Amino acid sequence: MTARMFTQRDLEAFARVSGDHNPIHVDAVAARRLLFGGAITHGVYALLWVLDEVAGQRDGEARVASLRARFQKPIPVDAPVEMVVARSSSDAVSVRLELSGARVATVKVGFAAGRPDGPDVPDGCPPAGAPAVLSIDQAVGAAGSVDLRLDRALLQELFPRVLEVLAPAQAAALLASTRVVGMECPGEHSIYAELDCEFASAEVAAPMTYSVVDHDPRFARVGMELEAAGVRGRATAFFRPPPQAQLALDRVDGVADDEFAGQRALVVGGSRGLGEVVAKALAAGGASIAVTYFHGEQDAGKLVGEIASRGREAASLRWNVLDDPPDLRSALPPGWTPTHMYYLASPHIGSSSGFSDELFSKFCDYYVAGFVKTVDAVLSLDVDRLDVLYPSSVFVDDEPAGMAEYVAAKRAGEAACEDLSRQHANLRVITPRLPRMATDQTQSMLGEESPDPLPTMLGELRRLRDL
Repeated sequence: MTARMFTQRDLEAFARVSGDHNPIHVDAVAARRLLFGGAITHGVYALLWVLDEVAGQRDGEARVASLRARFQKPIPVDAPVEMVVARSSSDAVSVRLELSGARVATVKVGFAAGRPDGPDVPDGCPPAGAPAVLSIDQAVGAAGSVDLRLDRALLQELFPRVLEVLAPAQAAALLASTRVVGMECPGEHSIYAELDCEFASAEVAAPMTYSVVDHDPRFARVGMELEAAGVRGRATAFFRPPPQAQLALDRVDGVADDEFAGQRALVVGGSRGLGEVVAKALAAGGASIAVTYFHGEQDAGKLVGEIASRGREAASLRWNVLDDPPDLRSALPPGWTPTHMYYLASPHIGSSSGFSDELFSKFCDYYVAGFVKTVDAVLSLDVDRLDVLYPSSVFVDDEPAGMAEYVAAKRAGEAACEDLSRQHANLRVITPRLPRMATDQTQSMLGEESPDPLPTMLGELRRLRDL
C-alpha cells in the first residue's frame, strides 16, 4: 500500500506540465464556490502517479499497452490518498485509490514486453490560457485538436519513473487528454470521469484530435474519441454546475427601505452564499453592514461595493472563525459596534459512508467552538444588547443518510446557543432549522433545483428584528 497527499503546489505544477489550468484545480479561492467546496486533484495527475508507482514496482522492461481509468470521486487537496494494488501479474495491474476507506478511482493497466518507443515531442509546457465555457448543447458534435508538448524535466520531477513504461509522446498524449477536458470540451465546467485507451507505435507526434461522439443530457455527460501519437481511446466527461449566483442588490424585492434601519449588522461569513443573501437583504432595508470573509476577499469587496453604490454603509474584514478573533475595535469602522450578528461561517458540507470523527470535529470547529469564540469576541465590545441569528438545519429533524456528523454538530451548536443565552442577559439567539436552499453548498451534478433563499431568510431576519 502506498499513500500520498496532493498539495496545491503539486496541482499548480501539474497544470503547467499538462496545460490544464481549470480553476477547480488551480484556483483555491474560486474552487471553494464550486461543486466540491475546494480545489481537487486532476484525475490524470492521480493516474500518472499510479503509473509512476507501478513502474517502480516492476522487474524487467515493459511498456503500457492499454489503460482504463475511472475517476469516481474527487480527491481534495491535502487529503491522504492510498493506492491499493488489487491484482498484479506480468501483463496487468489493477489498482484502486481510496480516501478514508472509500474508493475514489480505479486504474487497470495492461503491459506488453519491451521498452516504450515513439516519436520526439516538442519540448516545453503547453501555453496557459482561459478554459472554454460550453453548454452541453454546444458540446454536441464538437471536435478539435491540441498540440502535443512535453516539459520532460518537469514531468520527471513529478513522475520520476513514468517514462520507463510510457514513451514521451504517449505521456504527452495523456497530459493532452486532461487539457482537452478541462480547457476545451466541456471546458471550465467539466469533470473528467473516465479514460479508456490503447497504445501502439507511432512515427509522428501528431496533435491530439478529439470529437464528441455521444451525449446524455439527463446526466450532463459527453463521450469523446481521442487520438494522438499511437494513443487511441475514449474519454467521458460531465458538465458540472457553475457557481451559484445570488440576486444582485438592486433585484432584492419585498424589502422596505427602512425596515432594518438602525441595525449595525455583523454578517460572519458574508462574502457568498446565505451570508451574501443576508447582507443584501439587510442593506436593502437600511442596515449598516460589516461582512467577514476568510478566503473571499474579492467577493467581499465586490459585495461591499455593491452595497455602497446604493448609498448604504458597508465594510469588510478578514476573520477566520477557527483562529483567535482579530482586534475588533480596530478592525471594525470607528465607533461601530454590532447590534445584530448573523453567523453563516461554514466549511464545505459533505457526506460520509460511515461516521467520521475527523468530519464531525471539523463541523464542530465551525458550528460550536468557532461560534462561541465569535460571540465572546463581539460581547467583549461591551454591547448593550446583541441579537444573533444562528442558522440550524431541517436535517436535524430529518437525519438524512450520510449526514450524521453534520446533524450532530448542528445539535451541539443549538445547545451552545442555549447555554450562551443563559450566561449573558444581553444576548438573544434564534436557531431556525432552515430548509435546503440554492447556494454553493447545495449544487448537484443532477441539476436538482433548490428554492431561492431570499424569502426564507427575510422571514428569519424579520423574526430576529422583532424580538
